[in-house]
Amino acid sequence: MNDIDHPQNPLTAYRSLDGHYETFLAELLEVFLAVKRCLRPNGYLVVNAANIRAGGSLTPLAWDIASAVRSHLAFRAATYLHWDIPPPLVSGDYCLVFQKAGVPTGAPG
Repeated sequence: MNDIDHPQNPLTAYRSLDGHYETFLAELLEVFLAVKRCLRPNGYLVVNAANIRAGGSLTPLAWDIASAVRSHLAFRAATYLHWDIPPPLVSGDYCLVFQKAGVPTGAPG
């Protein structure tokens, strides 16, 4: 999803026209928080996300996701994915790596 002129909602398999970028990011964060609850202490979440070119503008989707998730999980790395032939709308494609905090020393496990 990009932040301009994109009414199709990717979280409904593009079947509905209620897409709104900020809402999309908030709903994605809810998905990642649900995954966080399933992670073991020190477990990792890896997200593949791309920055998107559309309509002469760039939507930093990967970086917006990283910004939202890093408020809840430690941001550990961003690995750039190099495409032999990049998709036309992709400005940069990344694997974003986050880690859940471990159990404090002496705490019950």
